[in-house]
Amino acid sequence: MVYHLRYWKQVRDHFLLDPLESAILAIEKNEERKKFCPKYDRIDAAQTAEDCSKMISQEGFEACLAMSYEDVCGVALRLEEIPDEYFKAWDRLGEAVNRIYEEHKLYSL
Repeated sequence: MVYHLRYWKQVRDHFLLDPLESAILAIEKNEERKKFCPKYDRIDAAQTAEDCSKMISQEGFEACLAMSYEDVCGVALRLEEIPDEYFKAWDRLGEAVNRIYEEHKLYSL
């Protein structure tokens, strides 16, 4: 894993508000999903969002997402083999949340 989330706090905020919707928006509706997440599990993805929402550091948050990759995508890989696209999918959700913050002049964490 080389990619690090730019919008991890925004993703975490969305996880707190609606874990299932977070999973649907980030992974399920991603057009590239089958390339990096062939056996997507909606329930495990929502559980991952709920679990990872409790992390207080970027390192902990990214580690939580990494540890859940096998459950969410049904692919057993070593940590260094997790595709960057998995993390980029979550980061796109954070980017969307950040746009909402900016459009409505809300404080961005």
